[in-house]
Amino acid sequence: EIDRNADVRADTNIGVIERHEMLRLREVTASQGLMLESISERLMDTVHAASPTKHPQRRMATIALAGELRVPFTSGILVGIGETEEEQRCAQFLRQLDPGWEPDAARD
Repeated sequence: EIDRNADVRADTNIGVIERHEMLRLREVTASQGLMLESISERLMDTVHAASPTKHPQRRMATIALAGELRVPFTSGILVGIGETEEEQRCAQFLRQLDPGWEPDAARD
C-alpha cells in the first residue's frame, strides 16, 4: 500500500542534462545518477556510435555539475565493452570528484 501523503522521492538515472534541469529535478528526487561508463572517446566510433549522450566529456561534465550543485548522485563504470586496461582506470575521475570515496570492500 502506498501512502500518498508521505514525502517519498524517487532515485533517478537522469542521463546527460543541463544545470537548470538538474536543479529542477533536485526538488523532486532523493538522488540522481548517471553511469560514466567509460572515459574512452574511441568507443564513440564503435559501441557508442549511435549514442551522442554517451560521450565521456558530456557525462563527466554532468557528474561534476552534480557535485558542484551538491546533488546526491550515484555513478559507475562499465568494464568489458571494448575499453583498454588503461581506459578502465576511469574510476580515477570519480575518485577525484569525491576524495573521501572508498570502494565497497565487498567489491574489492
